[in-house]
Amino acid sequence: MSDLGFKKLTACAECNRPIDGSDQKYCPSCAQPTPAHRIDWEFLSHEIQHSIFHVDKGILFTIKHLLTRPGHMIREYIQGKRGGHFKPVLMIMILGAVITISSKYWLGEGAFEGMLRVNSGSPEAMKDASKVIDAMGFEQAAKNVMQWMSDHYAIVTLLIVPFEALGLKLAFRRFRELNYPEWLVITTFLTAQAFVIQIVGIFIRKWVPDINGTVLAITMIANMLTLIQFFKGETRWKIFLRSAWGFALFMVCQGLFMAAGIFFLIWRYKA
Repeated sequence: MSDLGFKKLTACAECNRPIDGSDQKYCPSCAQPTPAHRIDWEFLSHEIQHSIFHVDKGILFTIKHLLTRPGHMIREYIQGKRGGHFKPVLMIMILGAVITISSKYWLGEGAFEGMLRVNSGSPEAMKDASKVIDAMGFEQAAKNVMQWMSDHYAIVTLLIVPFEALGLKLAFRRFRELNYPEWLVITTFLTAQAFVIQIVGIFIRKWVPDINGTVLAITMIANMLTLIQFFKGETRWKIFLRSAWGFALFMVCQGLFMAAGIFFLIWRYKA
């Protein structure tokens, strides 16, 4: 009968190189983790956490820093201090899924419906917009497009992030030491911060329906304060103005991008 039980090895299980000591974590020859650990619940928990989330401290650790010291955290991340922090793109995907699910099952609406109410300013404006869409014969197509965007909220957001990064890079073009990929990372973290605030707003909106505008304002202020903290040592009011200019450029680009995308999808649906 085969012996399938775990045996603590004194050599690498992969290449059989002797283990140097108890403090050795990886084999110098083949990079195999050493010494080998028995597969138990603790091992599985660590593997799932490390393999799926790629961090030891997890998403809550990064969210905490995004809410308490966001600018310092993002600056340190850009400078190379990344241990224990959640990957920003993966964070957006997870938080976007939370927004989609909570909007659907907590409020009974799509994630983009609440955003449209903020941008339109009133339910009457939404009705007027619906009448225009209906008059164009696009009502069902528009509903299908909006449903798709709500169901794929994180993906749509990721498509928009490069435009926000471009707007901020143009607004902060004097800071040439920051390249565009770094601005993409900064913007992704800002989006994650906005998602956290939006999630809180979704749950509050159950009892305070008119909180959308307040949530949007808080999000903009939080993002600006984050950039002020990020550029520590610079004149605050200049950073504030540059942030406002960058977000304004982004909103223009976002509006054009979303309008083009919506009309393209409607055209495809009608065709």
